[in-house]
Amino acid sequence: SSCCFEIFAYAMVRSQASEFLLAGASACGAITLTNPVDVVKTRLQLQGELRASGAAYTGISQALLRILRQEGLRGLQRGLFATYLLQFSN
Repeated sequence: SSCCFEIFAYAMVRSQASEFLLAGASACGAITLTNPVDVVKTRLQLQGELRASGAAYTGISQALLRILRQEGLRGLQRGLFATYLLQFSN
């Protein structure tokens, strides 16, 4: 009886740990795919400050292409690590 409970308790702890890790991994995957949209949204929100330097964007697709051309994929993934940390802290 005690042995069965220990096996069940071990299976539950292992299951919860694997669920936690899998949930975190899937969240990070989703964040990786949606982060470029967040970067573009933030840049568009900062248009007023960018206009002073002559670097304003005309729309979503133009902003996405300009960031990709000028900064590469790394530019579209700015802030990714900080977003991962935020996700795992919740």
